[in-house]
Amino acid sequence: MASSDGKRVNGSRALCVAAIRDLGRATVAETAARARLSRPTVEAALADLTAEGLVETAADQVQHGEAGGRPARQSRFRAETGVVVGVDLSGAEMRVLLTDLAGRTVALGPSGRPSCTDAAPELGPVVAVIEETLARAGCGRADLRAAGIGVAGLVSRDGEILTSPVGSWVGTNLAARFTDLLGVPAAVDNDLSLAAAAESRFGALEGAGTGVYALTWHHVSARITVDGAVLRGRHSSAGEVGLLRSFSDIEVPAGPLNESIARISRPLERLLADPSDAEGIRTQEALVSAMTPAIAALVLAVDPDVVVLGGELARYGQLLGPDLAAAVGEFAQGAGELDVVITPASLGRDGVSVGAAHRAFEDFSTAIYGTDGVAPPRVRPDLSRGDDRSPAVPRLALLDGGG
Repeated sequence: MASSDGKRVNGSRALCVAAIRDLGRATVAETAARARLSRPTVEAALADLTAEGLVETAADQVQHGEAGGRPARQSRFRAETGVVVGVDLSGAEMRVLLTDLAGRTVALGPSGRPSCTDAAPELGPVVAVIEETLARAGCGRADLRAAGIGVAGLVSRDGEILTSPVGSWVGTNLAARFTDLLGVPAAVDNDLSLAAAAESRFGALEGAGTGVYALTWHHVSARITVDGAVLRGRHSSAGEVGLLRSFSDIEVPAGPLNESIARISRPLERLLADPSDAEGIRTQEALVSAMTPAIAALVLAVDPDVVVLGGELARYGQLLGPDLAAAVGEFAQGAGELDVVITPASLGRDGVSVGAAHRAFEDFSTAIYGTDGVAPPRVRPDLSRGDDRSPAVPRLALLDGGG
């Protein structure tokens, strides 16, 4: 009986934390309505959370009744008391996203910092960039509650690297290493899985019963989502159609990935400005031709509501989508009217870091909120600054921001 009571109390507390966090400021009645709990239960939970420093009474926000009766005091969730970091190590440059405890962005990492490679696999520079991002937000290592990290390659459920472009990482539990280095719990997962999860919750796949998140590149790898959850498969390799030998004869641009992407981006940029640009058209046609067989295979296997084009070239999804949808329909003749919707990723290049931060919230509720089972917040990246990665506004300026 005692165990059952404890689970019920903890469950009520988790609902209360999520409710006051998402509301930002609220009365007991408003919090109770949001959490679907009784007023006495919410009052007790808020008292505990106030004693622990996660909630405070908003003394300047007393609501007086129409009849001049007893005022209803508001409580405020103290989202500024900690931060969570999401890191993308899958590209040529690191991308770091720092959020407060309500999922709001408080800082982006500095641009131009190279990611880990086979020649430079050390994690020390990653920790240094995280520390610099913490400093941009006006906080330090003591404020960090949890971390999520996205990497290229296959990753086991507990964070062991199964395959990786960084050869020395294979067989290593990278989640455990980051946990030791940062002093907070860390989750490590495949970059596409994290980006697909982010798009399912906050982006172009939100509301899709079945979706496909596909890397926009010549060799297509993808992740399949079902009701918002990423389908991992038995060996965490579901969707890795780019590994099939049947696609091995597709011509892929030679040279390092960052240089290849830059060479392809330039003509596509010109095509955005001038739809008649000859080199841009050739580049678009080559990408569509290379992607069609894999996308068609995924569409026939999964019959998704939406296919999202993500990765470094997600910006050009509007250029590629219509022609790719038509090509998939022609490629899969005999399958009937596919009517496939292909659209660019909403989160663009930030999908992995957003998904990594969300994963940290999802996995480490106790470390973040002191309570198990708190539903993750809606991670809200500030994408308005584009890629200039200018320092964020100091976090004290965000304390009165909306929920």
